[in-house]
Amino acid sequence: MPITINGSGTIGGISVGGLPDGIVDTDTLATSSVTTTKTSFTGDLAFNSGYGSAATAYGCRAWVNFNGTGTVAIRESGNVSSITDHSTGNYTVNFSSALVDENYSAVCGYKASSAGTYVVNIVSQSSSAIRHSFLNYTNGAALDQSIVNVAVFR
Repeated sequence: MPITINGSGTIGGISVGGLPDGIVDTDTLATSSVTTTKTSFTGDLAFNSGYGSAATAYGCRAWVNFNGTGTVAIRESGNVSSITDHSTGNYTVNFSSALVDENYSAVCGYKASSAGTYVVNIVSQSSSAIRHSFLNYTNGAALDQSIVNVAVFR
């Protein structure tokens, strides 16, 4: 019998002690054990994080944390193949796997390398990359940032 999890969070097809070393016990099989996540038949991931009902979740398609000063280097990332440093404060984040189109939302943040207020400007975005720059709000001068974070959602 196949193992199933239905939309109400009920697990079927497993009996107590039905897996090696008895790792499935009565508490694991309790109806309340799996109630906040489900996968619908259309493949949408939905969960209830205390808001009263399960709703579709939109995942982060790509993210990166990189050093934007000196030799640009990725610290950690997901679905990012590389960073291109075009000029002072001007970077492209290249995706490992292209998105379906360019209609995504990108969130860019930074830790300023020097005092001042900076604006993040999206220069261009495509299904394979997003290019952005950091400009001083007061005088428009570009500046490299010591910590740059980008997350892409679709």
